[in-house]
Amino acid sequence: MSEYNIKNMKTSWDLKDYYTSIDDKQIDEDIKTISKLVDSFISKYKGKIVSLKEDEFVQYFKDEDAYGSLAHKIQAYLLYVGSLDTQSQDILKKEGEISHQFTKIFNEITFVGQEFKERGYDDLIKLSKSSVLSSYTNYFYQTAQSIKYVLDEKTEKALNFKSNSGGRSAFSSLYEELTGSFSFEVKDFKTGKTKMVTDSEVRALRMSPDEKVRKDAYKSITKVYSDEKTQIVLGNCYANILKDCTSELNIRGYSHVMSRRNINEELSDEVIDTLLSEVEKSYPLYQKYIRIKTKLLGYKQMDSWNTFAPLDSVEKKYTFEDGLKLFLDTIKKFDVEFYDFSVNMFENSRVDVYPNKNKRGGAFACYEKGFESYVMLNWTDKLGDVSTLAHELGHATHGHLSQAQEGEVYSTGMSLAETASVFNEMILSEEIMKTLTDKEKLSYLDEKLGDVFSTIHRQVQYILFERRCHKAIYEGEGLGYKDFNKIWREEQVKMSGDTVKFGNEEGKEIGWSAIPHIFRSPFYCYAYSFGNILTFALYNKYREDGDSFVPKYKDFLRAGGSLEPAELIKKTIGMDISKPEYYQSGLSVVEEMLKEYEVLAGQK
Repeated sequence: MSEYNIKNMKTSWDLKDYYTSIDDKQIDEDIKTISKLVDSFISKYKGKIVSLKEDEFVQYFKDEDAYGSLAHKIQAYLLYVGSLDTQSQDILKKEGEISHQFTKIFNEITFVGQEFKERGYDDLIKLSKSSVLSSYTNYFYQTAQSIKYVLDEKTEKALNFKSNSGGRSAFSSLYEELTGSFSFEVKDFKTGKTKMVTDSEVRALRMSPDEKVRKDAYKSITKVYSDEKTQIVLGNCYANILKDCTSELNIRGYSHVMSRRNINEELSDEVIDTLLSEVEKSYPLYQKYIRIKTKLLGYKQMDSWNTFAPLDSVEKKYTFEDGLKLFLDTIKKFDVEFYDFSVNMFENSRVDVYPNKNKRGGAFACYEKGFESYVMLNWTDKLGDVSTLAHELGHATHGHLSQAQEGEVYSTGMSLAETASVFNEMILSEEIMKTLTDKEKLSYLDEKLGDVFSTIHRQVQYILFERRCHKAIYEGEGLGYKDFNKIWREEQVKMSGDTVKFGNEEGKEIGWSAIPHIFRSPFYCYAYSFGNILTFALYNKYREDGDSFVPKYKDFLRAGGSLEPAELIKKTIGMDISKPEYYQSGLSVVEEMLKEYEVLAGQK
């Protein structure tokens, strides 16, 4: 175990392990190498995958990983530099050039899907049971499930070219570039002056102890996003993303508007329908929370800009140094390996901490087989930033432990990818609660419940909105931004009932247009809900078993994508994710938290 020195903690990325700049000649050299490796791969395997023997597949995967790993290096670097400066035209140009080159290169290996399809379901299942290929079991199993959606080679090539020139990714990029350019005018109520702030900063202001600040931030976000020209552009972006998804659904023969996402998550349509249904049934928990909070704040009704209001009148500040110390001291008590890895992340400049002009908002972790994990934050001195730090380092640790797997089964679907992140947050929360008075506990529990409802219930609200929009387009309806506004409001009201008074009239409810995930990754958001419910179940197991649970949990993370979620969850905690009772058990933890909140609030 290494003792950390806070002075050695770096706060900016050092990307020297990738490239020196977007003009680094090594990028072009690596693309040439990728092209040669792909040509060699084609020469070696085209027309032969259908007859490869079990032991020959081991070399096949090594050859595939050779060009895949190099391609990831380039893509990851562009993600990192693009996240640091979303407005750089040079970076955007470079991304476009490389995307075009990669499309041409990788379009030549569409035969792979065709030949796996030719091998057929039964043969792929047989390969999944081979002792020689035991490290790739889930790869062959999942390939068997997906081959029916693989089209003929000519069509696959056409779809690849289309996606590069005007499909979903093009409209998602337009959304990213436009919203990344936004700045928000807010008022400094001490001086009476106004200033411009970033997306991350204005969202943080919605949690200010001062209602004037919260309302001003809410109005500022609304003003920017509700501009008619902006709504027209974002409405068209979203409508075209929906149309592109519908086209793929029809072309590939998916049975459900969410099937593509569900297959990627290795979860059945029925399992996700059950998740959405059970969470929607529990909306009254959120409504009860809002009623208690409304009384605590002394309001007759909760205005929408007050839903994130802290109970404390004095806003707690957590510098990065204080927040990092709090997290590291907590994770050290849980597991030394987790702690050492977290320290290493900062000492080796793999975490970018502070917000900057044109930097991408929010936070993320990126990891891939054979590469170190990287994390991006936007620290604004809030307690929530400590939770975000714990969350993203959980992702990074999961990526680190999963290096035990082969590249083909390294990654999990997003539903399992949220496990370590949320688990880290829960460890942190329990440690913090031990140090608080009842009054402080009430305030902190209020914040945690707000987070829980945001990551379980609000994410399902997003999905139900998405599902309605995707189904409408699939069934032939034409939708524009005013329709999206209306549908969004209807789903908001389902969740909040009569507990929240919204600041915008129904036709001007623009909340959907400020949710990047519905543009970038349709139906992605249920992963947060699924992951939280799963983590509550795992955490209950930890409370029952104590330290003996930790090795099992680390095995869970090391498994990466080598087992499908249903099997892994059954093996680890003995629960059936197809049953409503599984989701009810996780939601019961939320109910327990709400009961404690009610008692501390003196309302029971």
